[in-house]
Amino acid sequence: MSNRVKLILLAVLVAIFAVVLYLNWGRAPQLLGIQASDARFTPLDVDSPALKGYLLQRIRDFKYSGRHDNIFVYRVPRQPAMPAIPVRDPNLPPDPPPGPPPLVLPYRFFGYVMNLPSGNRRGFFQSGEDIFIAAEGETLQNRFRVLRITNNSAEVEELASGRRATVQIEEAPPIA
Repeated sequence: MSNRVKLILLAVLVAIFAVVLYLNWGRAPQLLGIQASDARFTPLDVDSPALKGYLLQRIRDFKYSGRHDNIFVYRVPRQPAMPAIPVRDPNLPPDPPPGPPPLVLPYRFFGYVMNLPSGNRRGFFQSGEDIFIAAEGETLQNRFRVLRITNNSAEVEELASGRRATVQIEEAPPIA
């Protein structure tokens, strides 16, 4: 395209722009979207539009009863008053020391077998997935001794402390 054609095209576009500006010069811009409605304003239905003075008075009469510390000065916080510790009568004998906690066995007792001629019993104990067989007087993992096996329970003693516990028989584990 030559420069002459470009200048003519530019002049035509400027003329069209001038005509559009001239035609729209005095008019107000039109709003797009929702237009204002002709409906009359109706106020909300309120029983009493007056201020509730009793609520304002209650706020004015409020007295703060908390701690009155200055938040801009650093000091160690005040400690609350400690309750008085009751004094023990020195004539009373001292309390006995608490006993050891009850023995909790990591085993489940789920059955036994008995040798009829000798009367010896062997118990079946389970710890996780491991199953142990121990006769009366034998030890389980060098920690517990089986003292006695009856029809519904087994009496076991911890070797380190001498504490005893009785384990009730439970249902046999499912066979996988």
